[in-house]
Amino acid sequence: MTRRSIGTTLDTKVRNWAKHRCSYCLLEQEYAGGFTLEIEHISPVQKGGTNVEANLALSCKWCNLSKGTKIDGLDPVTGNIVRLFNPRIDNWSEHFQWATDKVTLEDKTEIGRATVLALNMNRQLALKVRGNWVIAGWHPPKMQ
Repeated sequence: MTRRSIGTTLDTKVRNWAKHRCSYCLLEQEYAGGFTLEIEHISPVQKGGTNVEANLALSCKWCNLSKGTKIDGLDPVTGNIVRLFNPRIDNWSEHFQWATDKVTLEDKTEIGRATVLALNMNRQLALKVRGNWVIAGWHPPKMQ
């Protein structure tokens, strides 16, 4: 989504609300490798979502592309279809945590499991990059 389509004021509000990091994997803008984090629709426009602040989150390119128009996903433990993590209404720490390796994103709930799977949050490249960030002292991000 471009800045122009939601306006500069709303774009700034969403970025500030998200503390300039991906609302899903917590990738911080300063470590995004030259990519600008994207404003994404939690409930996609194709499924009736609108450009209101409560429906917008900040997302890295990887999470946004993986999420696409998904609003729910499979919990691989229970086999249930559950809604995905909604950063506007859910508390990140209730659904996710960093493993002891500080690289792997672990789930804590059905919503967490479905989201980690649907957004492919532990893809090989992400694990490698996070591992390098751990070495540099940049990861895991501080929960504020």
